[in-house]
Amino acid sequence: MLRADIEICLELEGPMLTQSTSPGAYGIDAVVARDPDGIPYIAGSLVTGKLRQALEEMAACESTAAVSWFRPDMAAWLGERNLNSTPRTKQLIFSDFRFCRRPDTDARVRIRIDPERGAVEKGAQLLVEEPLVGGEPLLFKGGLTFFTEDEATALSVHRHVEAGLK
Repeated sequence: MLRADIEICLELEGPMLTQSTSPGAYGIDAVVARDPDGIPYIAGSLVTGKLRQALEEMAACESTAAVSWFRPDMAAWLGERNLNSTPRTKQLIFSDFRFCRRPDTDARVRIRIDPERGAVEKGAQLLVEEPLVGGEPLLFKGGLTFFTEDEATALSVHRHVEAGLK
């Protein structure tokens, strides 16, 4: 049995918000998910779901059918699709992806405009914690761990994951 560990750096374009279920400072309606060190992160389960979505979309493309190496084993790698909140076994385990620098803590006010009046809708003001603002790339580092029988399968998994995350 071969254990494969792959370090991954995701470069995203902000602004973005992975919302926390923890309460934030008084008055903040939407709080950024943070690890125990206070660093914003993207949950590994979210990365798994986005990879599944990307691979399914790629598999549905006619142009991908002509690519000989593209044959993802979705059920084994990412588990069967979860339909009733029952955990499913999977081969690929993503860590959480931590933001690569200490963010500035900032809050922004978001509003919703009533299309008929052109004014703010009643009760439609939201104060959002937003340390991951736009204008610069947001780098998150994490990893992927999986076990496989041989190196050829490990290379195939690596190639599929790289294609899906791009």
